[in-house]
Amino acid sequence: MARIIEKCSRNLAGRPWKLAVAGIVALVSAGAPHPAFAGAFLNDIQSTGAASVSTAGQTAIAEDAATVYYNPAGMTLLDGAQILVSSGFVLISTSFENKGTTAPLGDPAHGSTGAKDQIFPVPSLFATAPLSNRLTVGLGLFAPFGQANKYASDWVGRYQLQSISLKTIDIDPTIAYRVDDSFSLGAGLDIQYAHLKRKNAIDFGAFCFAVIGPANCSGQGLLPQSQDGQLGVDADDWNVGFNLSALYNIGEATHIGLNYRSAVRHDFSGDADFTVPTAAGLLTASGLFQDTSVHTTMTFPELITLGLSQKIDESLTLSIGLDGAASNRSRSISAIRFSRLKALCSIGKTASVLPWAVSTDSTKIPTCAPASPLTNRPSPMRSAAQIFRTRTKS
Repeated sequence: MARIIEKCSRNLAGRPWKLAVAGIVALVSAGAPHPAFAGAFLNDIQSTGAASVSTAGQTAIAEDAATVYYNPAGMTLLDGAQILVSSGFVLISTSFENKGTTAPLGDPAHGSTGAKDQIFPVPSLFATAPLSNRLTVGLGLFAPFGQANKYASDWVGRYQLQSISLKTIDIDPTIAYRVDDSFSLGAGLDIQYAHLKRKNAIDFGAFCFAVIGPANCSGQGLLPQSQDGQLGVDADDWNVGFNLSALYNIGEATHIGLNYRSAVRHDFSGDADFTVPTAAGLLTASGLFQDTSVHTTMTFPELITLGLSQKIDESLTLSIGLDGAASNRSRSISAIRFSRLKALCSIGKTASVLPWAVSTDSTKIPTCAPASPLTNRPSPMRSAAQIFRTRTKS
């Protein structure tokens, strides 16, 4: 998608045609959606200068040390050593309208609407230093991807989600070489850390009703929606990608830049921690809901950016940016795999995994493995598992 904006360094008064062009292009840029790659959590605004023009043409403009991110080849155009520290702020505003959310047993879910506004900083640090008149090195520390969402702990959809966050940090050592006065090349490593956290409530009362039966559970105070526990997943991973870039200057007025960042796959590993209410002790006696390890994967997509900067005169510069991501590389978080999470099947055998604790896709219900040898019918745990799909409608 192209983003076009005119950057004006001086007042355009007295130049009506330029003012008209600038106004039209600004409206086009404002009406165009920002790139939404990899689930709409790409953060491509890494400096205040880039924010002022919605990152248009930054691949072709080496204004400051943030060129380490936008086009490392541009480091050869900077004067002397430079350091840039900046921070943006992300405001997330959510709303939820309950149109019939149900609890695990199919009864109406009780609780609040749970919407919360959130704000969090996205800082960055960039530094460059020339080693010679042709060779320059740089270092970047920034967050290329990230998103977070949090609901009230008692909201009606708590059995599916209470909070989730996915954060990344890139350590980006780069190098640039000026081939001649018009052409420069750049390259770097993306040493990337990713951190995933997720929490959802568990209705131990409903689980007890489904597996043991209302009579025994009521005597223990285990009633649906009255004895909530929690499952918390915390996993992270390090991996490495790379970036390649080029910058070509046609005289002093025209700059064309190209930047490529590779896809980075993360194999997350971490812990799953269960919080179990005291009344649900009879459900954990057989080894259920014990803390265990988890594994999941996600691939952040490769990014390609082409930029053009054209100086019209001393008062006006036209900047154009074209951004793209390989959609086949952009994947959601895969099913979260638990190492030791079993559920009781017929005659006390452990064979099936509870779906709401395993997959982000609640429609995938695993069959409880072998049929009961006494009845030659599928184990009743499958029907018990099915009711643990909390249906949230909005």
